[in-house]
Amino acid sequence: ATHRPQDILTPMLSDSSQLKAICAVDAGRDLVLEGPPGTGKSQTITNLICHLLATGKTVLFVSEKMAALDVVRRRLEQVAEAAEHVRPDR
Repeated sequence: ATHRPQDILTPMLSDSSQLKAICAVDAGRDLVLEGPPGTGKSQTITNLICHLLATGKTVLFVSEKMAALDVVRRRLEQVAEAAEHVRPDR
């Protein structure tokens, strides 16, 4: 499937490999995201969760480490807080 830039709903900046992962999941593929610290995993996961929820899908995010869950939760809270300030119905 081809994705137009305006169809990818990511509140945080993404590089090409992160966008590729988002497009793969959006097309219905499952994904395991692995990598060393500082490579943008939590940013990618945050964008994935936001994109999928915005397109009406459900998400299961699991991690071996509680710290990873905390980082993604904090980022999602930041996105939600920012979205409250730009909602058109306010």
